[in-house]
Parts: sequence; structure tokens; C-alpha cells
Amino acid sequence: MNARIEFFEKLAYPGLASRRLLLRNWTANDALAFARLHSLLEVMRDPEAPLSYAESFAKLGRYKQSLEQCGFGRWAVCLRRTGN
Repeated sequence: MNARIEFFEKLAYPGLASRRLLLRNWTANDALAFARLHSLLEVMRDPEAPLSYAESFAKLGRYKQSLEQCGFGRWAVCLRRTGN
């Protein structure tokens, strides 16, 4: 099994898993890809506008905080096989 997935399975909120996908808490490793995604006009067409990297990092922080404090919120989705 991928070492990255093993790490997430040991967290207090390990997430949910199917045969193909893993829903897990956000990590610092997700921040750059999250910010890149939210900076794209095609992705952010329905919301007001694309986000700056600083705005995306703040948003990701709120997602993480919600999961840690409440036990629910938005989770990261990755392929179970690769952890990406």
C-alpha cells in the first residue's frame, strides 16, 4: 500500500474509502494544487471570480478547520491506488 495512504489511515479522521477513491482530510501537500485549481477562470466561472493564491490558502484553512473542529466538512478526494 502507498505510504501516503497509510499515513492518512492513521489520522483521527482518516476519511472514507471506496475501491477506487479515498476521501481524506486536507494536507499542506494539497495547498498548491488547490490554489492552482481555484485560480482558473474555467473552474471559478459560477462563483464571483477566480481566487488569488492567498484567498485559496485561506479557504483551504477553513476546510481543514471545519474537519478538525466539527468532524465534517469538505474533504480532499484522491485515487486510493496512488494517493494523488
